[in-house]
Amino acid sequence: MAELKITLIRSLIGYDKKQALTARALGLGKLGSSVTQPDTSPIRGMIKKITHVLKVETADGVLVSMPQPRAGRKHHYGPHEGLGVNQ
Repeated sequence: MAELKITLIRSLIGYDKKQALTARALGLGKLGSSVTQPDTSPIRGMIKKITHVLKVETADGVLVSMPQPRAGRKHHYGPHEGLGVNQ
């Protein structure tokens, strides 16, 4: 049976409590923790529920899924830039 290496790479703060419980059920505790689980339907279902915070690889290192990068701000202004002060 194939194995999956599952890593928690984003915090679950601010998400539904059920998602944190799903991560605990997978064996993930702290940020950056990894576990190896069998590649079964129940495990795949749990991964699908919280795929936005997990990195999933096969046991031989082939990447299965990775969260999308977060959308940042388009512009970052300093304390007075863009406000009409000192221009």
